[in-house]
Amino acid sequence: MKKLYMTILILITVACVILGIMIHGLAFLFNLGRIAGNNEESTALGNISQTVDATMITEDYDVSEFTSMDLDFGRGNVTFTEGSSYSVSYTGIKEMAPTVKNEKDGKLTVKQSNKNWRSLIGSSDSLGRQNSLTITVPKDTKLKKVKAELGMGDFSISGLTADDADLDLDMGNLNMKDCVFANLDIDSDMGNVTIDGMTASEIDLDADMGNIEASNVGSFKKLDMDADLGNIEVSLQQGLNDLALELSTDLGSITVNGDKMSSKVKTGSGSSRVRASANLGSIKITTE
Repeated sequence: MKKLYMTILILITVACVILGIMIHGLAFLFNLGRIAGNNEESTALGNISQTVDATMITEDYDVSEFTSMDLDFGRGNVTFTEGSSYSVSYTGIKEMAPTVKNEKDGKLTVKQSNKNWRSLIGSSDSLGRQNSLTITVPKDTKLKKVKAELGMGDFSISGLTADDADLDLDMGNLNMKDCVFANLDIDSDMGNVTIDGMTASEIDLDADMGNIEASNVGSFKKLDMDADLGNIEVSLQQGLNDLALELSTDLGSITVNGDKMSSKVKTGSGSSRVRASANLGSIKITTE
């Protein structure tokens, strides 16, 4: 039975890989034959009359103080960091520059247009140029709500403090450092989730295809982690007696402080609950 189960899982994994290759192949066909001289597309699927302006720009937006943020960025890398003032800057294809607006309710909205959806395929265009967005807030700023949706690109966050953060990534890595939240929800379809230094009350981390790595995690009430195709590795600042563990893996190992456990673990009665599930991967938990 176990061999049959493993065979089914392997077949599913192979099917996912084939699907990924087909998607990237389609992306190649759409970008094939782009003429750099006049930026007019002529692809293997036929001529496309639409012209894509690939002019590169750098734009600094005039923004004022904001208390929440709504980010929708289809293609490119995003950096959120601390600085001396509120600012938003963009470097990339002119036609794909985002719209940035301070709303009356204190929210900052950043939205990238996808009207030329063909140029959204891939993290950089066929000329090897890449979009990047940087959002800066003054040090010790606390936001109420942060909502971010990224299509293709990496998301780097440092020094973010917010009551609630809801982060969704389709294809790209998330790197987070020295952040504080009341509630944190991360959903990554394809990419790694890496955290170094974080405190939050309730944490929910999901990675469909990628690893979850979290180090120097401070006090929390609930930590939920799910990895369908990847490993989970976490180092916690609490002691083992402070935790209530519920861990499971289908094909992989579980270790807690170096001790190998069974494939299903439920132990401890501490006030900080840790639940971790890995379908095709291992789980490693380290405590103080």
